[in-house]
Amino acid sequence: MGDMIKNYGFETPEYVSKEDFENFKMSYQVILERRYALKRFCRKGIPAQFRPHVWMTLSGAYKMMKDHPQVYETASTSQPPKKILTTIMADIPRTFPENAHFSQTQGKGDLLPVLQRILIAFAVTFPEIGYCQCWAMQPVHT
Repeated sequence: MGDMIKNYGFETPEYVSKEDFENFKMSYQVILERRYALKRFCRKGIPAQFRPHVWMTLSGAYKMMKDHPQVYETASTSQPPKKILTTIMADIPRTFPENAHFSQTQGKGDLLPVLQRILIAFAVTFPEIGYCQCWAMQPVHT
């Protein structure tokens, strides 16, 4: 196989010079190395202090917030159908009752309002889906 036939057996197009191809490979290698480093970092465990930022970055949430700044605020402060709101409000206190962040009886329950806003925002944004009881656990586990 010739010099310009690469990994997958395809010939490099004539309009791509060997120099252009080598330059591309060198610049892309930096991206790949960062990607592999990120994978290793994630697999070994992301330190707790970095998890929120890493999650928001990798999930695309920061980009969505930048591109659509008012969507979450509008959805999370909207009123869902009464049946859905009643279900969410009944579910939230039962979510992780042994966790101090979610228990008003055993702790401060400071994350209950956050979870409520997330679930309401989802139910309002996707009315055809609404709300399912097990979803109260998802934002915590992801």
